[in-house]
Amino acid sequence: MVDFRYHLVSIIAVFLALAVGIVLGAGPLDKPIDQAVKDRAATLAKDKAELRTQNDALSAQRDFDESLIKEAVPAVVGGRLEAVAVNVVAMPGTSGDLLGAARDAIEEAGGTVGGTVSLTSDWTDPTRSTDLDAALTATGQVSGLSGTDATSVAARAAAAVASSVVTTDTTAVGKADPASQAVLRTLRDAAFLRMGGKPWQRASLAVVLVPAPAQVASGSSRSPQQAAVDQATGVADVQVPQQLSKLAAGLVVAGPQHSADPAGAGPAGAVAVVRSGPLRTSVSTVDDLDMTAGRLALALALVAERDDQTGHYGNGAAADAPLPAIPGVTER
Repeated sequence: MVDFRYHLVSIIAVFLALAVGIVLGAGPLDKPIDQAVKDRAATLAKDKAELRTQNDALSAQRDFDESLIKEAVPAVVGGRLEAVAVNVVAMPGTSGDLLGAARDAIEEAGGTVGGTVSLTSDWTDPTRSTDLDAALTATGQVSGLSGTDATSVAARAAAAVASSVVTTDTTAVGKADPASQAVLRTLRDAAFLRMGGKPWQRASLAVVLVPAPAQVASGSSRSPQQAAVDQATGVADVQVPQQLSKLAAGLVVAGPQHSADPAGAGPAGAVAVVRSGPLRTSVSTVDDLDMTAGRLALALALVAERDDQTGHYGNGAAADAPLPAIPGVTER
């Protein structure tokens, strides 16, 4: 009997509490709670409007800065690469827009793009390494490499492309080289690269274009296959600029924003790889080629490289300055 009464009292207490809550919610506390919710909603709406206004202002300022730099580009770089041909090598994953930006930068300075070589994803596909080795052997070209590079497919492939698109021999610059053409065509026919123009008419200056690194969520894991591709890409990001820098009078590695990002959950950007390694002292970099300022930086970096001056430009990690010094205009 005591147990039954105890449970009955408990049940009555619960329902009484619910009844009191309903009465208070619909009565004395209804208006304060409702007003608090309305005030919070109004505050959030105001904050959102202020953020939108700030964002619009920043976007307008960015657009103004972009247009201002764009208008100044011809006056700043016009004619500085007059009668100079530059060959472009694009790493796997480089967008057509970035290739167009590089072409614009060179032409705005009075230069020309003699030819382009776009490396395909097969270039860094570990499952096609044997095929790449066979294609290199088929060219009959002697790499001239020594040590571990002599047996590295990645190094030999990079050396084959480098010797086919650049030279420091002033008597050979701009002239068709049948051997170089044959090498590039062999690699093209094996699906390792695409060509535009006549890159076998070798240039003394070159640009290597790189994409931004893949964005990987923190804590996520890479599959063994993707990890192998990442490793091959990291090797190529070093070997291609390294072999080109040996044979060119000047080289600039350029990428979009984030190409200078250090390694995090995913691999480091290719510009970051150059800036953090031994190539830093011999190869220039630009980390914002997708911006107007980056196009200006690329043109000026090529001018500086022609004069044996190396630097790192943009707004990414380890950049020396936004732009190279402008001959006759600025000093650093």
